[in-house]
Amino acid sequence: MSAQELTRHWSGLVELLGDPDVAKALNGGVSAADRLLRELAELTPRYGLYGEHAARGLGARVGGVRSTVRDRFLERNQALRLALLEVQHVRTLVTYLTTVAEARSDDTLTAFGKSWQRRLTTVERQMRTAAVESGRNPDLAVAPLDASTAGRAGQRVAYSVGAVGEWIDRRMAGRS
Repeated sequence: MSAQELTRHWSGLVELLGDPDVAKALNGGVSAADRLLRELAELTPRYGLYGEHAARGLGARVGGVRSTVRDRFLERNQALRLALLEVQHVRTLVTYLTTVAEARSDDTLTAFGKSWQRRLTTVERQMRTAAVESGRNPDLAVAPLDASTAGRAGQRVAYSVGAVGEWIDRRMAGRS
């Protein structure tokens, strides 16, 4: 589900961000996650594990709703940093499964996992660079990710919550 959600979410971010440099990192991650899913679909049935219809269908829908709603409230830089967390989650999951394979002396799954750890580390590094480099244009970095009516409404809610939080923090700081 995590890799499937990454492909769906990052594909949507390419469109929302409209930045060719960021699109390169996002599209690279989408390609890698798609390939990971294809390779898993070939490998896991040998172990009696299947992740097609229910896992990819239902899981993607749940994850898709979560990221679509969340994206309405985000600035562009926030979306990039959260995308970085998504690939870190997938890489950590692959690393965990590789450790399980090593503990079970499964050379096939261990080799598969180590190969994907390397590939996902590259994707992660590229995404981190894109997120950090967004700071070179601070005004664009803090622009709303979603310029639709719903996106602008989400941004107003996020700014209002942030303003209340800052007001409370100022009040609390004065009491120290």
